Amino acid sequence: MFTSLPSGPVSTRSRTLADAPISSRRMAPAFAGAPVSERDELAALLSALLSLVQQRRDIWIPLAFGAIGFTPIVCLSLAIFEIAPLHVSTPAVVLPSFIAAIALGVRFPRYGRIAAKGYLISLAGVLLYDAERAPWMLTGAWSDFVPRIGAFLLDREQEHAALGYAWRWLGNGGGMGITFVMVYPLLSRRRNVVHSALVYGVFIWLCMIVTLLVAPRGEEMLFELTPKTLAFSLLGHLVFGGTIGALMRWTGLNVRPYAADRRAPAPISVRK
Repeated sequence: MFTSLPSGPVSTRSRTLADAPISSRRMAPAFAGAPVSERDELAALLSALLSLVQQRRDIWIPLAFGAIGFTPIVCLSLAIFEIAPLHVSTPAVVLPSFIAAIALGVRFPRYGRIAAKGYLISLAGVLLYDAERAPWMLTGAWSDFVPRIGAFLLDREQEHAALGYAWRWLGNGGGMGITFVMVYPLLSRRRNVVHSALVYGVFIWLCMIVTLLVAPRGEEMLFELTPKTLAFSLLGHLVFGGTIGALMRWTGLNVRPYAADRRAPAPISVRK
């Protein structure tokens, strides 16, 4: 047995909520403590953002790869600031983020293929960066700090070169290279890829220098800042960025804006 509702004019707020998208109405309980009009506005805003994320895959997927690519260097910076040790953040943050990147690439192979090629290009950039460092290390002008990263990963005083270089190549270098390769097309309409990659290399270098200067034991944990090490490290980052930009231009990898990749809206079922 059903009780009929009282007849009468329906308020504007009621019509607004009734006519709102289904996703907005589902979100309404989350704002139960807010006034009705505010709940409607917040639900509509969140619904629009959710719709944008779902439909504009050409934006959110590259940004997701870009964020994942920066997790290794962010975790290393946190270790240098003695906020989160690297042997803790690596299994807790870095490894899950890389697994997420693989899953994302498998789920969206169009972007996964670009990320895989970008990763290989990034490794080439790291190779040439280390080739630039080699003469200075062999002559003693710049000490090799990479094995210390291996010590951070193992939580011990003794350095570990193999593990440190694995982190540098597969984590820091490869990750930051993927970030540039995937995000560049979002900003590439009037920016040359090689010039942009050089600027990106300088940006990474500046972040490193600020970290070493501001962290209480930054220079002690990695390397001392001198006019020589400043010049050598800047040159290395220019080589890293320039290599990525040059290989992207030479291969044509991701040098143009992404084509619109919108997911078709799901059909709305009507109950009869």
